[in-house]
Amino acid sequence: MKIEKKMNQMNMSDLKKICQKMKVNCTNNKKDNINRLLKPLKSNQYKMFRTRANTGAKKVNIPSDTEIKQEIDDDLLKRLQELSIPHSLTKEEKIKFEARLKKLEEPYKKYK
Repeated sequence: MKIEKKMNQMNMSDLKKICQKMKVNCTNNKKDNINRLLKPLKSNQYKMFRTRANTGAKKVNIPSDTEIKQEIDDDLLKRLQELSIPHSLTKEEKIKFEARLKKLEEPYKKYK
């Protein structure tokens, strides 16, 4: 802890003054005094818990991986159906169609 390092650098008279202000019993042992002063901090007595009330964050529902994959599959299926693949394509049209299909699939590759 940074506080503990700073306290180790202090002299005994400063630590005794801090003990008096904090109403902690003081001894002649520097390390013992530091431990007594830091005891409430180490025991989580003054720990602050983060809640949505003090962070300003809104509750967000994060979908699971299976839900995301299902949405992607549904979306891809809809897009493929919208294209309505004709059976009689020329060679150039087929190349254009396959290029367009690859372009549609690119954003979804990272989820598979």
